[in-house]
Amino acid sequence: MPLLGDIPWLGQLFRHDGKEDERRELVVFITPRLVATE
Repeated sequence: MPLLGDIPWLGQLFRHDGKEDERRELVVFITPRLVATE
């Protein structure tokens, strides 16, 4: 994933280091939630 690999701290999760024979994909879902404050 080229775009995600460009983000410094997040890119390490998506970067392929070439040492693994198996190809792995990591999908991160971020769901924004609004918290009601009183």
